[in-house]
Amino acid sequence: MTDYTEGYTDLPREDTAGPWHVGVQAEGQAWAAAWQGVHSTGWVQTGGAQTVVNLLPVDFSRTEAQVLAIDNPVILCGSAAQAQAAAVQVAAGASVILGGSWLPVGFDRPILNGDELWAVATSSSLSRVSVIASRRHDPS
Repeated sequence: MTDYTEGYTDLPREDTAGPWHVGVQAEGQAWAAAWQGVHSTGWVQTGGAQTVVNLLPVDFSRTEAQVLAIDNPVILCGSAAQAQAAAVQVAAGASVILGGSWLPVGFDRPILNGDELWAVATSSSLSRVSVIASRRHDPS
């Protein structure tokens, strides 16, 4: 099996504060039918280095992704700038966060595009975020 990791960034692992690499492998009968999957869980937390994290990079081979907040709600944003602005609002104690999309605990959000996706912490306690992404492999 070949490791295809282009386009995927490092996500934080919940047992360490450092980045970790998400491997992507293709399996299937032939490349035309091969799908690649990424399954990862990272974390965000206010008041530290992990207030904002890039969950998904720009990837136009991605066909779908599912994002699930496990411990606390998070805010999903479409750019680093939007995520940083939301993080400032959270830190200031704003009751309404302008920009981004609220992801409640226990509800997965389907992502049906190849755009980047960022998560913003809403709590000072550990907030795990699980991601499953599917990519279509184009051998050409």
